[in-house]
Amino acid sequence: MKKRVIAAAVVLSVALVLAGAYTGYQVAGRANNSPLSAEEPQQYGVGAVGSIAIPGYDKLTFKAGERTQYVSLENPAQNDCSFIISIALPDGTELYKSGLIAPGTVIDLLRLKNTPAAGVYENATLNYSCWSVDADGEITEINGANTFFTLEVIP
Repeated sequence: MKKRVIAAAVVLSVALVLAGAYTGYQVAGRANNSPLSAEEPQQYGVGAVGSIAIPGYDKLTFKAGERTQYVSLENPAQNDCSFIISIALPDGTELYKSGLIAPGTVIDLLRLKNTPAAGVYENATLNYSCWSVDADGEITEINGANTFFTLEVIP
């Protein structure tokens, strides 16, 4: 049983590395194209059995001075794990951190910890921590991924 868990962790790690490489390739290829809106995430996933679909966004838009933001973030229904999603500025300042988000769940109202000044923040980070919840309710972190996006904070 322990060998299966280790093998699954290795497969999942490889899948996430490949997904990250694919994400970088896609972002670089769209550098001159218009960005997606926050409501249209670009799904990335390797497609192998046991992989995790990680939504990627080219751009999110917040309103300056507002702690409450109406932006949709999701955990795709095909995932077998829950997410904790956090958003940070390029300097590492954490703006938002969710609770556990079950597969197939969309959150569309964020309560920010910090409100950034109006401006454009290239290479802001969406961090996805992936968690498995077993039948006894025990929660175990299984992996994670970072995606980068442009955060536009408008007056």
